[in-house]
Amino acid sequence: MGRELGKGFYAWPDTSGVELSTERVVEMYHEGYAGAFRDPEVSDELNQEIENRGGTVDGNAVASQYNFMEAGAGKLTILYPSIVKNYGLRALTKPGQKTGDCVSMGGRDCCLFIVCLEADAGIPDEVTGVVEGVPKVSDIAASNGVFGNEGIYLHRGHNDQGMSCSQGVKWVMTKGGIYVREKYPEADLESYNVQFEMRGSKGSPAWLDKIANQHVIRDVTRPKGPEAARDFISRGKPLWTCSGLGWSDRRDANGYAKKGKGWSHSWHVCGYDDRPEIKSEYGFPLALVGHRWSIWNSGGREIFKSASLVPPELVGAWKALGLIAPSGNILIPEGYWWVDARLLNQADLYALSGAAGWQGSAVPDYLGGMQ
Repeated sequence: MGRELGKGFYAWPDTSGVELSTERVVEMYHEGYAGAFRDPEVSDELNQEIENRGGTVDGNAVASQYNFMEAGAGKLTILYPSIVKNYGLRALTKPGQKTGDCVSMGGRDCCLFIVCLEADAGIPDEVTGVVEGVPKVSDIAASNGVFGNEGIYLHRGHNDQGMSCSQGVKWVMTKGGIYVREKYPEADLESYNVQFEMRGSKGSPAWLDKIANQHVIRDVTRPKGPEAARDFISRGKPLWTCSGLGWSDRRDANGYAKKGKGWSHSWHVCGYDDRPEIKSEYGFPLALVGHRWSIWNSGGREIFKSASLVPPELVGAWKALGLIAPSGNILIPEGYWWVDARLLNQADLYALSGAAGWQGSAVPDYLGGMQ
């Protein structure tokens, strides 16, 4: 085992220059290797940066200030239809992780949600006032997550595997931001490029910082607890998450997975089910979490008693997009799973918003969530 990080988690062995299979990465998380860890110093720096920008670190206070506490109470909210509408399910399910870069993948996916949701909702950019759209990318780029995660991971500044969520968040809101997958003169990032991101001691290169910083994330806050998570998701704010929580690789018929052996891992939260019927079925509300591991878990994907919730005008389109089961229930994507939402008390949560996006044409009529 590598250097012990505490609570049964260990630093990854030296895998520099080695691309692992996704299956092996999953095994390593099960074995106690840490892809995500807390860095109190960087966390404090991030908090200070949020305050310097006039923001509020305490996400629960933000929910209270802007009157959206309890906004998600009693409802089902899912955010992934916005991505599927714009780029298809392929943008959510591949490629599988091949090194200890889960933090950068979780954060990149949060940024993808934000750009799609804000564009679909027609929310004007808070600085320019322009209603923005989503970028056009190649099929290869869409199948590799649309946006790159390599810059986030390089920002860790060391050659070992893993990083803290606070490090990743700080890069997308300060030095870096969001960049599309394409073949740049300096590096081919159209596909997930593990070799490019593997060496991190020098940080992200200046040329990539400059490109990404054109699409910076402007607002970050840190909600705590399941109710706050629920209410941020109901506002179209997915959560970038780091924790020591692990899960069964087998979902039940409704897509729920029980808590399993702990992993030190990062993922994102993009849905919440607080309906009375789901709490009657399980005894607690559910949170939808994901990572682009379409191969790691199996089992049901139908959202419990959800057929009647699909707006009639969207049924045909959602069937074509692969979001509706033959039963009529809504499907969660491969590689996603519902968890006991109460466990979010044990996770570090970051809510991002205000992406400096891409030029848009017209205001779409789809909000992106379901309530």
